[in-house]
Amino acid sequence: MFESTASAMAFILGIIAIGLNFLGKLNIYRLGATIAVVIFLLFQISCLDMGDCDVLAYAHALIPLALCIYFIYIYVQENKKKDKARKKANEEEE
Repeated sequence: MFESTASAMAFILGIIAIGLNFLGKLNIYRLGATIAVVIFLLFQISCLDMGDCDVLAYAHALIPLALCIYFIYIYVQENKKKDKARKKANEEEE
């Protein structure tokens, strides 16, 4: 299905990154940008595989991994803010 392991890795990490967009509030611009980046990276990696640039293909495949880490970071930061707001509201009630 894929020409190399780099494109398969980029595809799977891209699907995970797209799924992570749905964790918190849905941001349609971030979702569209993520889909565009993943599609572009798959095309770019297939072009790099034709030129035998394996190191550069794997470097491109790590971009969706960075997106996954970023989306998880955003989700954790939003939850921390919500927890602080809940604790503050509970303290004010008492």
